[in-house]
Amino acid sequence: MTKNLGDEIYSIISDTRKKILSVGIQVQLSYTSFQFMKNELEKTGQERFDLQYPIGQELNGEPTLTKSNFSKEEILFQYDMLSNTQLAIGGIYSFVAFMETMFSDLITAIVLKYPEKLPGNKKIDLSDVLKCENIKSLHIVAVQKLMHELTYKSPKDFAESIKNIIDISLLKVIEYQKYIEIKATRDILIHNQGIANEIYCSKAESLSRAKAGEILHIDNYYFLSCYETCLQLTEYLRDHFHKKWHSLVLENEIMERKKKLSDPTYPPS
Repeated sequence: MTKNLGDEIYSIISDTRKKILSVGIQVQLSYTSFQFMKNELEKTGQERFDLQYPIGQELNGEPTLTKSNFSKEEILFQYDMLSNTQLAIGGIYSFVAFMETMFSDLITAIVLKYPEKLPGNKKIDLSDVLKCENIKSLHIVAVQKLMHELTYKSPKDFAESIKNIIDISLLKVIEYQKYIEIKATRDILIHNQGIANEIYCSKAESLSRAKAGEILHIDNYYFLSCYETCLQLTEYLRDHFHKKWHSLVLENEIMERKKKLSDPTYPPS
């Protein structure tokens, strides 16, 4: 059975939220584990440790092991770096990837339903047109071309380009403004070793967390703020699209929650 647009949009956003929640849980469980190990290590009177760990893989698939002697301070530093920085960075990479995929899927779903929302100035190569078996396949090619172009736009230009498609001025949405800073941070971590530059400052504007030349601070607190921002942005989009293209699935879920709140015995055993 084909989903109506409202249900399809809700499914896309709901799946994104589940992924964000899952990564949030995984990062915080790992963070708590590292903090526990740090606390336990600090209690011990031992100052040096012989540790064995893998550094590669043998031809038979078995790990290549090595052994090193570490001081307590060295291990504590690594635990702190892993728990408070590396976990956060990995989580932020995931959040941005989830959000980018969500926007791509939303735009695709809407444009395939309403192809008239495609920008009128887009050109498609004749060879691509001739390969299309019907008008629907032509719409798919047009959407793919649009998404390819949007991939290379800045978050601000991206928001302007899709405004008429999703009927939202994202630049006026505070959660999207915060998301721009998160995405700019992700880009700096990948392309500039975490050191802010003029591009970052231009994208993040008043939400910049560092001046050009300064290191962008990443820790568990920043991770949690990114986590909240992405969830809040998905909530905003979910509510907006539910008003525009009603989702029966979401409506049923809301009704179920109301029943549970009004009747503690619901559903009956």
